[in-house]
Amino acid sequence: MQSNLGGLGYGTTYSDYYTVEEQMEVAGQPILDATNCSNASSQVDCLRQLPARTIANLPATARYLVVDGTYLTGNQLDLKHRQATAHVPLLIGIMRDDGAAMIGYPSMEETLETFIRAYGLPSSALSTGLFPLPASRNTTLNKFNTTSRMATDGIFRCIDQATAYAGIKNQIFPSVHFYEFNRSYQTASYSPNPPLCEAPVTPSHPAGDPSLEYFKCHSGEIYYVFGNVRRQGLPLRDEFDLPFEQLVVDSWTSFVRTGNPTPSPGYLAARQYFNTTQDIEAAVSGFKHIS
Repeated sequence: MQSNLGGLGYGTTYSDYYTVEEQMEVAGQPILDATNCSNASSQVDCLRQLPARTIANLPATARYLVVDGTYLTGNQLDLKHRQATAHVPLLIGIMRDDGAAMIGYPSMEETLETFIRAYGLPSSALSTGLFPLPASRNTTLNKFNTTSRMATDGIFRCIDQATAYAGIKNQIFPSVHFYEFNRSYQTASYSPNPPLCEAPVTPSHPAGDPSLEYFKCHSGEIYYVFGNVRRQGLPLRDEFDLPFEQLVVDSWTSFVRTGNPTPSPGYLAARQYFNTTQDIEAAVSGFKHIS
């Protein structure tokens, strides 16, 4: 489960599933209205006559999970009863700044509290001291920084860590592996609030320097997971992009094969995957395995 959404604001509907009626209200009817299919004798036939691109580009999309009674029979992932959930190993995690892609960018006039509440986040969380406001001269970036951290925790981190913890505590899953990416390569087709999700460009790194600070945003791991940075025609930004991509691909495929994202030394040696071998040997313990 990569950057599974849940919790507060935008993420709620991805882990608190809609009924068919609710889905129809928030997505189905707006789609019918936008395509002039509301009053058709057969709304389904009317939609089928439209190009897929037309439907995909509508402002309203049917992007929600739905309790259909067959594939989903409850409104949430059941983490209490083993018989209700597949007993399989779980790999779950987040981008360090997943929430930075879920918010806009504040104006000079907006207060931090107003900006936070605009995205369904509780401004009362500021009083906890967990989300301090940076002290840089860029006041709008300061507000964005604090809100993005709150959105990351409220929409991604807390729900995903709770899922992992409850899943292993209640023996729902035989093993749980949790990760957090602190290196990202934002997809060209999805880069909210540019260039904040992209590595800063410098004279020595014209494609961006990942060693500098930037927001590691939602979808920033996709190129690495599929191993297609170069296939997408993108440059390797530094000497670590390729070995990191190799490590991620080898880890994800190891999980698919074995249920454990740490590849075995014998498997890596047989295929001469030297970069991944060095990365794993350099780590203290690879992925932490909980069982």
